[in-house]
Amino acid sequence: MTIELNSRIEKLPEEEMTVAELMALKNMSGAGVAVAVNNSIVSRPKWGETRLKEGDRVTVISAAYGG
Repeated sequence: MTIELNSRIEKLPEEEMTVAELMALKNMSGAGVAVAVNNSIVSRPKWGETRLKEGDRVTVISAAYGG
């Protein structure tokens, strides 16, 4: 499956994948991370049930700490 992840085309190793599986694959599942699929925020409790589809646009935002 091919998706757009943070404005880059990504070929995923599976034809079906959840947001949680994508986040684990990309090592992005830490605290302070927000995910949107096709411009709709996906809350962390829904990551495991939100399935990605061919051509989805996924945006991952990490909070920056410091001052």
